[in-house]
Amino acid sequence: MSTITFRCGPELESELERLSKAEKKSKTEVIREALKDYAASRPRRAAKPKSAYEALKDYIGIWDGPGNLSENTGKTFKKIMGEILDEKERTGRL
Repeated sequence: MSTITFRCGPELESELERLSKAEKKSKTEVIREALKDYAASRPRRAAKPKSAYEALKDYIGIWDGPGNLSENTGKTFKKIMGEILDEKERTGRL
């Protein structure tokens, strides 16, 4: 088992001493139990790291649809603008 040293203020040291005496345990045991309880209360990270897609999918772009959406953006833009202009000519307004 390894040894870890940490620093604490006088209030925390007094509390550690009090708990140690009240529970008839060493300070090391009190700290070990406290750390185990703290770790158990924290969410664990997934064992496998997320892909860039998984990490960012809620923040960028559209992920549903064909995989080549960016390949013909110029053609798509021209088509949309043509439709808008046709509508404007037909109705006289946008």
